[in-house]
Amino acid sequence: MTIFIQAYRYAAEPFFFAQSKEKNAKVLYARIMDYFIIIVSLIFLITMLFLDDFILYFIGKEYWSGRSVIPVLLLANLFLGVYYNLSIWYKLTGKTIWEHGSLPLVRLLP
Repeated sequence: MTIFIQAYRYAAEPFFFAQSKEKNAKVLYARIMDYFIIIVSLIFLITMLFLDDFILYFIGKEYWSGRSVIPVLLLANLFLGVYYNLSIWYKLTGKTIWEHGSLPLVRLLP
């Protein structure tokens, strides 16, 4: 899932910048977000369904006790991908001061 999200990020950002001048760019961004969530959710579901049957054969038995953290990490990656997808707005609008969330508040402090 991490590899897919990173590949998506490298491909989507230039595409978003190229499409930013189009009239229906926001509708296109929303449709791409829908497809992204569908694909990443399928990756999550397939990984969880075949976790014990297939994936755990690639790791040693001494690490099987850590398999309970796999769903948490997969969901974290899913939400990170959604963040990447939603965070394109500040890049397109030129408001990169919001890139780090609370950075504008830190600048106001003495």
